[in-house]
Amino acid sequence: MPPVGEPFVLAEGTLNIPEGHNGIIMFTSKIRVQGDSADEGGICTLWITIDDKIVGFVGAQPLEYPNSVSQRTITTSYLTTGENALSPGVHQIKSMIQVDGDFKHLSVHNDMPLMWFD
Repeated sequence: MPPVGEPFVLAEGTLNIPEGHNGIIMFTSKIRVQGDSADEGGICTLWITIDDKIVGFVGAQPLEYPNSVSQRTITTSYLTTGENALSPGVHQIKSMIQVDGDFKHLSVHNDMPLMWFD
């Protein structure tokens, strides 16, 4: 379980964009979260950073007692295109989660914590 109230790195990697590449890359992250009967609930958010800057859609999933025992999928994605295409060079990519609320046993399943392709 990630620490409550703090951003937590689920996955990270280094991406090297070579000279001559168009910089168009698709990033995605998908995870499952599940509480149990001891969890009053709260909200889980998932996002991607490139070079420590939040990019794209921030996925959010509220969980509330007594329904927090049901698994939920959270997803986020980002396409670097147009003026947001990545420049040549090395870039640090991270998939991040933050859990806020009253959770004691929240489980986070890293089914596909970070993937990219061009």
